This record gives sequence, C-alpha cells and structure tokens, in this order.
Amino acid sequence: MVFAVIRLVLYAVIGVAAVVELYWGCKFVEYVYCAFIRRQPPTVSSVSVQRTAVVEQLRKYYPRARMICEMGSGMGGLMRHIARRCDVRVVGIENMPMAVCLSRIGNLFCKNCQTRWMDIFEYFDNENPKFDIAVAYLGPWMTPMLEKYQTNFDVLLSLDFEIPNRRAVRVVDLPGYVLYGGRKYPHRLYVYEFR
Repeated sequence: MVFAVIRLVLYAVIGVAAVVELYWGCKFVEYVYCAFIRRQPPTVSSVSVQRTAVVEQLRKYYPRARMICEMGSGMGGLMRHIARRCDVRVVGIENMPMAVCLSRIGNLFCKNCQTRWMDIFEYFDNENPKFDIAVAYLGPWMTPMLEKYQTNFDVLLSLDFEIPNRRAVRVVDLPGYVLYGGRKYPHRLYVYEFR
C-alpha cells in the first residue's frame, strides 16, 4: 500500500513537471519563431496591475461597450479577464500559433472569448470589423500603426506604448515597467477616443 501511494505521488510529480516543461518549451519555440523568423517583437504578457487598470477604465468610462478586440492577445489572459469582469464579448487577434493554441484552450472556460489566428493589420484590412473598444499591447513600433484603423473602433486602450503626436484623453500611470528592445517603458495605460 505504501509503495502504491509513493508511485502515485511520483507519477503526479512527473505529470506536473511534464506540463511545466511543455509550457516553457512552447514559450521558447514561440520566442525563437517570433524574434528570429518573423522578425517582430516577442510576446510580452500583461501583468495584474495592467489588467486591473483596463477593467477599471472599461467599467468607469465605457460601461455600454459590448464588443472588444484585444490586439496581440497572446495566450489570452487579458482577454479572459476583461470578458469575465465586464460581461462583454472579446475577440483576441494573435499571429503566434502556439499562443493561439494555449489561448483557445483557456477560452474553453470563458464563454465570451474567441481567439483568431491572424495578423492584426490583415484582419482589419480584409475583414473591416467594427468594435466598441480595442485593447492593444503591441510594442512601440506597431502601436502607432493602429491610428490608421480608427474607424474600426471608437476607443483604443494601449498598454505601455503611446501613439506619437496624438493626445490621449487619459494616461494612467501604473507601477513597474517593461523591458522592450533593451529600453525600459514605464507601465502606463493610454486611452484614445476616436469618435
């Protein structure tokens, strides 16, 4: 009996280790694919303080929003956080296949989320969707390109990266920073209104 319990515990530990190893293996392959093959900035996940700030802005200023797009949704953590806390439908757009796979698994437990595997700019150019609000965590080079698509959403909430030469209606300073391209960017939430 004791050996059966020990064997069961060992199998559980090996199973957990295998899942952790698979997760980190996927993250590594994703990073290599993203940074060296596609030549784009690697995925940066949002942190708790950013997710909370996004939800606070949505609840306080945009309570009537029903359709939200998260651009560069990664594994979907922010997307699911928004859907659960604000009772809205969220479409996440991500072009990294492993992140999309993990996001879709997470979406099984969140009824109002959908993850699309495609390039954000191709999505807006080809399908011309309309959202109440867009949330973006794209990086300093891609975020300014979103201004071109302002007819596709009324409001843009941009995490950490601003649109140069465009005044945000609100800037929320948050604790911490992100390292991106060897430079520190303080955590901020930039709110742009296009209506």
